[in-house]
Amino acid sequence: PPKTTGPQTVTVTVNGDGTLESDETLTVTLSNASGATIGKGTGTLTIQNDDGTPTVDIEMAELSLEGNAGPSVVSLDVTLSHASDQPVTVDWQTNDGSALLANNDYLQGSGTVTFPAKTTGPQTVTVTINGDATLESDETFTVTLSNPVGATIGNGTGTVTIQNDDGAPSISISDVALAEGKAGFQNFNFTVSLSNASDTPITVDYQTADGSATAPSDYAALALTTLTIPAKTTQATITVQVQGDVDVEGDENFFVNLSSPTGATLADNQGEGTIIEDEVTAVLLSMFDVQSVDAGVSVRWQFTDASDVTATWLERASSITGPWARIEAVVTIVNGVTSAIDRSAEPGRTYGYRLIAQVAGGRTVKFPPAEVTAGAAVTEYMIANVVPNPTSGQASVDYTVPRAGKVRLGIVDLQGRSVAVLADGISQPGRHRAMWNGKGPRGPVAMGVYFVRYEAGGRVMVKRLMMTR
Repeated sequence: PPKTTGPQTVTVTVNGDGTLESDETLTVTLSNASGATIGKGTGTLTIQNDDGTPTVDIEMAELSLEGNAGPSVVSLDVTLSHASDQPVTVDWQTNDGSALLANNDYLQGSGTVTFPAKTTGPQTVTVTINGDATLESDETFTVTLSNPVGATIGNGTGTVTIQNDDGAPSISISDVALAEGKAGFQNFNFTVSLSNASDTPITVDYQTADGSATAPSDYAALALTTLTIPAKTTQATITVQVQGDVDVEGDENFFVNLSSPTGATLADNQGEGTIIEDEVTAVLLSMFDVQSVDAGVSVRWQFTDASDVTATWLERASSITGPWARIEAVVTIVNGVTSAIDRSAEPGRTYGYRLIAQVAGGRTVKFPPAEVTAGAAVTEYMIANVVPNPTSGQASVDYTVPRAGKVRLGIVDLQGRSVAVLADGISQPGRHRAMWNGKGPRGPVAMGVYFVRYEAGGRVMVKRLMMTR
């Protein structure tokens, strides 16, 4: 206004921010003066920074399920408290806690996080963890920050917790079938298996029980004992010593029973040991017609080693006499000696024999030679072996038939319902094998306990079979 000298005020608006930056300036310039001239026409305004150095922080905690196999990733966020007009960097690395690199719980990681100018993140740190099937406690490792540039470290440690997702293991025991041997002891090694490992030892009690084999004559009994399966392993062995002999007694069995597990459950608590008869016993069997039915008939046989072209026929009279229209002559080789001719026989060699019958009037009837190979005796109906047991899809079932007749072999469930038929009809004497593919009428069967059911000779026998998938 007239007759005044001021001062008059020029007002400029300054916008605040949270960014660390240098002091900044702006100018106010006068122009277009009226009634005066301009002396100092420029004023400088300095905007003073009032923001401190930012802090860099890593997420304090992160949870991750480990999974049962293969790698997965877990991420931690890294942030700045406020921006800077310059890029900010900070290094990071992983460190063992209860989770260990040596145990392959996770993969070592390290690197540098960069925040571009005027940003606050978050930036991400990613670490790989490895899944497993081991029952264990939750485990941890850390990610730490170091060497910041353009910032200071606030919270510099983040903790990752690997959460266990594995349940208590189940215990199964294998079956064992071996030849007994002629003398001394044969080790029957039963494998005790866990469905998955544990980070603490698993224990289970065991003891033997007689079947058709009896202790101590057939095997050395084991009193109640505790078996320990070490931490982070899935198998241990129970050894039973079986006594070898030269007696012909057929296949025999005994059992190893499990009980009182700690840290696990029982899926299959009984292992069967089958002592396979290995004495050399061959049965030579022939039937022939005799024309006379009103007079006594005597029979003798001749025997030779068919694998030796220079061997002579050895003859032995039989005690089979009588007024029969059909005569059955049998020669049995036991423990390498024939009861008919006292001649040594070896397993796998082929022997020939021929029969001569004398009937009324002195007439002699000769029959063509036949051959038989010495092998293992079959003296009883038996389910000899089921392998493997437990099975994950296919198993073989060995069974014996001492004489020709009706045989039915199949798989049934816990309720006795038929699941699969493996044999149904007339079977010849000897050792036989049937295969099961783990399927029923509707395809693959569920995991659990099944039974092999063998019906022959007026007997019914069952053997437990575990399906594990």
